Amino acid sequence: MPSHGSARPAAYGLAVILTACGGGDTPVTDGVRTTVDTTGGVTRVHNAGAAPVRSLAPVFAVGEVGSLEEGSVEEFGRVAAVLLGPLGELYVGDTHARRIAVFDSTGALLRVMGRRGAGPGEIEGLQDLGWLADTLVVMDGPNARLTRLSRNGEYGGQWPFMRVSGTGVRLYNAGVGELYSFALRFSREGGGGGGSEPVWARFLPGGSSDTIPRVIPGQVARTEGAFELCRAANGLSVFSNPLGESVVVRPARDGAQALAWTSSYRVAFVDAAGDTLRALTRDVAPVPVSDAEWESVAADYADWRATWGGADCEGSIARPGTKRLLLALHYDARGRLIVEYEDRAGRALDFYDDAGRWMATAPFVERDESVDPAFRNGRVAVVRRDSLDVQRVEVFRIADGEQ
Repeated sequence: MPSHGSARPAAYGLAVILTACGGGDTPVTDGVRTTVDTTGGVTRVHNAGAAPVRSLAPVFAVGEVGSLEEGSVEEFGRVAAVLLGPLGELYVGDTHARRIAVFDSTGALLRVMGRRGAGPGEIEGLQDLGWLADTLVVMDGPNARLTRLSRNGEYGGQWPFMRVSGTGVRLYNAGVGELYSFALRFSREGGGGGGSEPVWARFLPGGSSDTIPRVIPGQVARTEGAFELCRAANGLSVFSNPLGESVVVRPARDGAQALAWTSSYRVAFVDAAGDTLRALTRDVAPVPVSDAEWESVAADYADWRATWGGADCEGSIARPGTKRLLLALHYDARGRLIVEYEDRAGRALDFYDDAGRWMATAPFVERDESVDPAFRNGRVAVVRRDSLDVQRVEVFRIADGEQ
């Protein structure tokens, strides 16, 4: 496993200074200094110093090419989701096989849940998995439903859900007993028969609770140099600059939303109206884009653009000064924030408590960006691709100290 933990100095003590109102900080030796300032109804939490360093100790992996047998359930068609259970179980949702393989805390196969179909507990198109307390929720777009299963696979009912697909249509855990998904809310108001707006559908253990308007900053519609859109008689295509700035928006706890631009380490927690409730920051220097990285992207762009000669195109791509710093936002099973980012030392995770205090950091691994990692009880499950581009799922223990 690649490791870059040695580039991150360990901090052997953790000290936190919190001020409920106003502001202030106190220098801390060997640890973290957390400053909280509340003005104008917005709480700003800033972390400085060096948090304790954790390491990722491999526990087991499933889906390795060398361990696959003909017809084995470990030979995944396409992994769409991974979850961790309360006893260390690993749940792997396979969208091609339309089933969920469950492994125990050591990687031994326990059972297989689901089969193709439209009947109770059956799956036609597995898009994602999520926990709602102790209930496993399966997003099944073709069957237009969210299916509820017990941890052992017993059918517990279903909720209707719209047939909508895409990389952003997935389930998001934000806390204990809170599960969200992207959805559309339709309205008959206005001309042309009405319209639709993107929302988060929030589900609680008792059933679907409500919808929350999805905050989309105006800048998201056009970030200079981030992408190019081309229209032609044979279709529509978009080239996204993998080095360009983008925005991360995902549900947070208690109906809030977490929003972050990838160019800086700043996470804003906003309400449904887009008003900032809290901001979390840490000083992390971004990494400059190298000539080799830009030349690779420029070559891919040139190849793509050549296929759209004569098309009506708008936008462009441009070389940014720095690479994306903040990569993703995650929550563990207890609803604590985890920030995935990349600095000069490599990809890493920062762990926060409920108050926004920086509790620990750990080097992370390159992963399959199409599948969110899962965090629970000191473990992380992540989907990676080997040299043959075959998916495998690796489970790590988040351990104290560097190994």
